[in-house]
Amino acid sequence: MQTNTFKGDTTRNWLIRYAFFFMGLICFGLGIAISVKVKYLGLHPWDVLNVAFSQRFGFSIGTWSVIIGLVLIFVSLFVSRKYINIGTFLNALLIGPILDFFLWLDVLPDATHTWLDYLLLLLGIIIVGIGGGLYVAGGIGAGPGMVLCLLSLTAQDSR
Repeated sequence: MQTNTFKGDTTRNWLIRYAFFFMGLICFGLGIAISVKVKYLGLHPWDVLNVAFSQRFGFSIGTWSVIIGLVLIFVSLFVSRKYINIGTFLNALLIGPILDFFLWLDVLPDATHTWLDYLLLLLGIIIVGIGGGLYVAGGIGAGPGMVLCLLSLTAQDSR
């Protein structure tokens, strides 16, 4: 089998890693979309920010996810480029449109304000967790928020 220049992986391993990575992004988008449908129960902090900007300034939640992700990458570039790679950009550019796609399909149940909403929120959390596992297993790169956290930890370690 041919060897790819991506960390010495074979083409087959490279394809498997990217498949895991993209399946993780899809799970992130789906899980966040499910959680947004029952947002009155609470959201992840980044999602709260995206929903608030969407409600205050317009644009979709996914569009704000992309904008904020790119801003975080831009800020991180000034500090250090150590953790930024193709996976960081793909994360910033794709989770938002995937999230918007699932919301646009309008197949996810709306909030019922009953105990079923708790099950939906739990389902969203589980799907995001599975997405996180797939995403990390791909080993393609950290997302914009994680890059900022890694840079913060690196700065603390160097003191």
